[in-house]
Amino acid sequence: MAMLNPVDPLQLKEAIEHGYFKVKKSGDHEPDDTPMKITVYDAVKRKIARARTEVTRNSLTNGELYALAFANAPGTDPKALPLLDDLSREVRKALMRKVWGLTQPRRTGYIQKRLGAEATGMVLCRTWSTRGVDDAEVCFVTDNDDLIMEESVLPQIETLVKKADDLRLHTEMVVSRRPELEDRVNDELGIGVRRIEAALPAPGAPSGNGSRPAEAVA
Repeated sequence: MAMLNPVDPLQLKEAIEHGYFKVKKSGDHEPDDTPMKITVYDAVKRKIARARTEVTRNSLTNGELYALAFANAPGTDPKALPLLDDLSREVRKALMRKVWGLTQPRRTGYIQKRLGAEATGMVLCRTWSTRGVDDAEVCFVTDNDDLIMEESVLPQIETLVKKADDLRLHTEMVVSRRPELEDRVNDELGIGVRRIEAALPAPGAPSGNGSRPAEAVA
C-alpha cells in the first residue's frame, strides 16, 4: 500500500488558496497548475536583460519567483523563515522545485517553449548573479546576441564536449581492460560520430528558429 506523503496535501492546499484550481462538476475545487504556470511565465518574461550589467536587477532567483507565485505560502517572508517547522520547510522546498522547474532553459522547458510559441524573439537563460553578498542562480529573458551565445548556446556546446570527453575516457578504460574490443569500439565510435554530425546543424545551413506559433506548450 502506497504511503501518503504528508507534504502533498499541504501543497494542494497552498495551490487552491492561491487560486490555482479548477471547479469540478461537483463544485469541489481541484488543483490546476495552469494558472500557476501563467503567473510564473508572466513574471519571468518581464525580466528582460539586454546587457551583462542588467542581469542582476532584471532577473529572478528561485526564492523570488516562488514568492511571486505563492505569496502567502511558507517561507515567503524572510523574517518568518527561521521559524518554519520541518513540515513547512518541506512544503516550501517542494513548491520551490515546482516553480523553478518551469524555468528549465533547454528548448523543452515550459517558459522556453512558450516564448517560442509566442514568437517573442526572446530566449530564456539561467546564470549566476549576486543577491547582496551572495551568489545565486537566476533566470531572465533576453534578445541580446552576446548574452544568448554566452548563457544559452555555449553552455550546451560545453555539455556536448564534456560528454564526448567522458565517452573517450570510458572507451579507453574498456580497451585497456579488453584490448580485443578496440576495433569494435572504434567502429561504434565512428557510427556515433556520424550520427552526431547528422544531428547537428551544418554551418550556414538554414534551421528552425524555435519561434513557430504552432509549437505546442504543455
